[in-house]
Amino acid sequence: MKFRMLTIFSLIALCAVFSAALSPWTESNGSFENGPNVGSGFMTIFAGQNNILDWTVGLHSVDYIGGYWQASEGVRSIDLNGHQAGEISQTIETAIGLTYRVTFDLSGNPDGLPTEKIMSVSANGANVTQYSYSIGQNTKTNMQWVPNEYHFVATNTNTVLAFTSHVGGFFGPAIDNVAVAAVSVHPFSWFSYSGLLLNQQALSQVTAGSDVPIRFTLDGNKGNPYSQPPTSQQINCATGAPIGVATVISRPLPDPSYSATFDFYQTTWHTLSAWKFTCRRLTLHLNDGTTKSLDFYFK
Repeated sequence: MKFRMLTIFSLIALCAVFSAALSPWTESNGSFENGPNVGSGFMTIFAGQNNILDWTVGLHSVDYIGGYWQASEGVRSIDLNGHQAGEISQTIETAIGLTYRVTFDLSGNPDGLPTEKIMSVSANGANVTQYSYSIGQNTKTNMQWVPNEYHFVATNTNTVLAFTSHVGGFFGPAIDNVAVAAVSVHPFSWFSYSGLLLNQQALSQVTAGSDVPIRFTLDGNKGNPYSQPPTSQQINCATGAPIGVATVISRPLPDPSYSATFDFYQTTWHTLSAWKFTCRRLTLHLNDGTTKSLDFYFK
């Protein structure tokens, strides 16, 4: 498997809060299939070595398991203890403020003590959560993998996701089938002001050639919320069908600005006089993977 604007003072608030699941971020080598050919055995990999594609070994060592025991997914997995307690980590791209769900399968090396295999998952060294697995019923041909979940809120655009053993010796907790997905998008609200009704269901009327402040909240300062600059595209005023191609809007930089006092972002759209009696669609491209659009009639 592959790892892959606002509590604000305004005249009218139109909220569109989303908490639906997003597609998984593409992490790499989540089932550890890409690495050295260990055949039906295993290989001990020591701290600092990067033999397993896109994963880094820390603490002491881990065992990279081939056919030595049944994998949860594919044919390879990890014993978090090589000769002593080890750690395996990967840096993934994340969007600040988003919640992520990490799923992984957990078992334990059945070859020896301790009976209870304890490990943890962390994100940038924080939000450390422990998990345990007791051997006794599992065997190398039937590892009886147990699915687990871990959640964290991203505080940076890059997050080090680490799986760490908390037992000594050669026989540690085993992991496989790691996947990461964003589970909520930024809470988002448009709002209206100065007689302008920002409405996702109807055309908002503005004067061609004017500067149009576009304000929204994300329930706090999330840094730059854009994955790319806002765009606009002419549309059919009656049907909303796109006409031509979307282009990046003219706006002052830096964009967007953020008001800490009122908790809103603002993009100021420089419109053209030539757009009089036409309609256009403004689209914001957010870094949580979503887009937000408004349609305008230029009078």
